[in-house]
Amino acid sequence: MKGYILDTNALLRYFNDDIPAQTQEVKKIVISAKLGEASLVIPSPVLIETVYVLEKFYHNSRQSIYNSFMMLLKTSYIVIHENMVFIPAFNLYLNSNLSITDAYLISYSRYHHVTLLTFDRKLKHHIL
Repeated sequence: MKGYILDTNALLRYFNDDIPAQTQEVKKIVISAKLGEASLVIPSPVLIETVYVLEKFYHNSRQSIYNSFMMLLKTSYIVIHENMVFIPAFNLYLNSNLSITDAYLISYSRYHHVTLLTFDRKLKHHIL
């Protein structure tokens, strides 16, 4: 079985379908993973970077980003590093003004029962 790791550009093509040939290539691999013919991994940094690009360059709303990622996080055939950290992180991201990075840090600290040391007032407000 062939294994794949999606990078940010591949994930952006999958979500945006803005370069059709590349979108089709990514979708083909996703379907292969769904059929059990390939393994597919998305590392944590790719998720965070993709959110940033979707917000800043594509001007997607938080709700749209949340919907896309929750669909992705709930698939059983794509391995997403720290899936159990990202699900609550995306909920916090949607329901606050925190960046995905800050939401991830809070979720990570809660999931692993560790204290988040920060001097960021906005972030401190959400962890108290």
